[in-house]
Amino acid sequence: MACIVAIVYTYAGYPLLLAVGAWLRPTPPSPPRHFPRATVLVAAHDEEASIEQCIRAVLSSEYPSGLLDMIVVSDASTDRTNGIVSCIEDARLRLVPLAPRQGKDAALMAVRDAAAGAILILMDASTVVERTTLARLVRHFHDPRVGAVSGRKTVHGDRSSVARSDGMYWDYDSALRSMESRTGSSGVGVEGGLFAIRKEYFTLQHGRGAAADLSLGFRVAAAGLRNLYEPAAVFRESASRDMGTEFKRKIRVIVRGMRAFFLHWRLLNPIARPGLVFQVVSHKLLRWLVPFFLLGLFGCCLLSTVSVLRVMLVAQVGFYAAAVSGLVLGTRAAGVPVVTIPAYFCAMNGAALISWFLLSRRFDIWAPTRRIIRPCG
Repeated sequence: MACIVAIVYTYAGYPLLLAVGAWLRPTPPSPPRHFPRATVLVAAHDEEASIEQCIRAVLSSEYPSGLLDMIVVSDASTDRTNGIVSCIEDARLRLVPLAPRQGKDAALMAVRDAAAGAILILMDASTVVERTTLARLVRHFHDPRVGAVSGRKTVHGDRSSVARSDGMYWDYDSALRSMESRTGSSGVGVEGGLFAIRKEYFTLQHGRGAAADLSLGFRVAAAGLRNLYEPAAVFRESASRDMGTEFKRKIRVIVRGMRAFFLHWRLLNPIARPGLVFQVVSHKLLRWLVPFFLLGLFGCCLLSTVSVLRVMLVAQVGFYAAAVSGLVLGTRAAGVPVVTIPAYFCAMNGAALISWFLLSRRFDIWAPTRRIIRPCG
């Protein structure tokens, strides 16, 4: 019974509590137009397939051109990344090549002090923003109590099972972050694909292979500032090319998130910061523990003679059989949600399970995720 309660709470109970909390809060007024000096920072390693799209989307945004600049730090790229960036003629764009390779966090810290903006906008080389995204992101900094603001990720690609399932996952996660933000502040970190932060709070010297997005969120919370989520600040990323690639990416992301969680355990004082602890435990920790709850539930149902649990056992077997079918069929299962959704769910919980046994891995340097690249337009 405890396993059932934990699973239901993680995926349904917590969102319901957030919805009630957000509903009880008055709807905040729209932030006024606010254009401080901002610098976009992008760390790239062998990103020739996506870097031009990323840069041109930023430079064509509606943010006042005299108040926006962009630094691309190329972390020992061996492909055409440097050449592509150099060929884009815009005085606001600067390329900083590094060698030898240092890793994303170290690369960004190498150019932090060179940024002219009081607000830093961090994005992945695979991120493509809409024209209004940067302005909508930065306008919240008119409020001195705001330390960081994240944008809303949308997943694009072909009509593959990975793209569909990953898109559904991010829609769900976006709803959670939006409600968390409505309750006052989102305690689960910044959105790594696109976020803005006050320059004085941007540091990636947390070390020990910890996730930057969660660590920065903790840093903002420790300073007593708000971490917001702006669903109107939309950006897109392409889906991973296949489930195997997404599975490996999830392991890396989860391991680094776990390391950040345990590294900042002193900050998670339920008396001093009850809202932060409630969100981080419910949104992050319990989700990482779900695979253990699922195994516990399956074991209980398998060993029980209670009719209700036996029925649940049959349902679980059917669900996992559908997941195996989706994984075996791969791209051939695209458009068949009855197998692709269970496959994605099981793959991601499998990644969480494996991550617990890989906590000693740092994942400081890794190859870019192979993605489905969409043409401009």
